[in-house]
Amino acid sequence: MNKKHTLVIGGTTSLSESILNVFNQNSHSITSTYFTRKPDIPFVNWIKLDCNSNDSIANFANIFSTLTNLTNLIFLTGILPGKSIEDYTYEEIDTVININFNSVAKVISSLTNHFNPGSHIMLMSSISGQKGSFDPVYAASKSAIIGLGKSLSQTLSPKTRTNVIAPGLVEQSSMCNQMLPERRQYHVDNNPCRNLLKRNALAEICYELTTEKWNHLNGAVIPVNGGTYV
Repeated sequence: MNKKHTLVIGGTTSLSESILNVFNQNSHSITSTYFTRKPDIPFVNWIKLDCNSNDSIANFANIFSTLTNLTNLIFLTGILPGKSIEDYTYEEIDTVININFNSVAKVISSLTNHFNPGSHIMLMSSISGQKGSFDPVYAASKSAIIGLGKSLSQTLSPKTRTNVIAPGLVEQSSMCNQMLPERRQYHVDNNPCRNLLKRNALAEICYELTTEKWNHLNGAVIPVNGGTYV
């Protein structure tokens, strides 16, 4: 029996190592992308990808077309400048939209012929895409991911189902680690569960949702935020 093949776009983010590990532990063949430095994780087949470059996306799609068909496609890429609208330059707006949304749509459009029957696309949005954010460009890009996921769940089915995860602040993520302690505590205090989602828990959720028992979960936006936004 052939191994299931999982592709993770954004294998160098603060959330990625836990996700790569859980799929490896469940005997998946894994391909992932990096931008600047290729990580030293031997069980991953690494391909370079600049999500802000059309040429790089096209080159990635050409390389990937020679590999095994896909069981799962997971997106972890994202950029959060944390700026108010008046502080953005035009170039920065383009970069955020390109990395957080445009590259996702472009990669999927390039790989639709490589999905196995019963495959799954998992898009990573954010609580900001549902409730808004101080950074409106980031929030808009994550809202667009939700619209993309709902649409693809209709147009790519029954061959491929699509779902969106919209987590709140994740403990030990780069976003969390860069916050001032009092800001992190604010997120804890305003979460009905009074704690933050852990990276390993998010990884287990991502894996679980790809399994056959969840084959009727399609077009869902899963708000893993402890009830901060409902």
